[in-house]
Amino acid sequence: MPAPPADVVRQLYAAWSNLDVAAASDLYAPNVVFDWSRRHMDPLVADGRDAVVRATAELLEPWDEAGVEIERLIEGEGWVLALVHAHGRGRASGAAGDAHVAHVWTVRDGLIERMEYYGDQAEALAAAGEAG
Repeated sequence: MPAPPADVVRQLYAAWSNLDVAAASDLYAPNVVFDWSRRHMDPLVADGRDAVVRATAELLEPWDEAGVEIERLIEGEGWVLALVHAHGRGRASGAAGDAHVAHVWTVRDGLIERMEYYGDQAEALAAAGEAG
């Protein structure tokens, strides 16, 4: 029996917090899509496991340390809205980075099929039909 969607999402954030792109990729369906088109800097859509792994590795590469703490998970039928606190320290600059963002995950049969990024948690909550 596949893991519940919220557990899959928790596993993903744990892998990202350890900068472990390989462990995260084990959670992706072959046809996975990551939609970062709402990002102000470097918006993109990665389509397929290889593209998602490459894009994720590129996003994590500048960070010497990184963490993603789940602030709140909201589960629906086959989807999970994650409000998260992402933080890290730049590898080259040593500068701290800090953001409160959201991801909407589509999970089927224990694998992630889609992620949609929201830079604004309130926007993500509204899109999911949830009150803040």
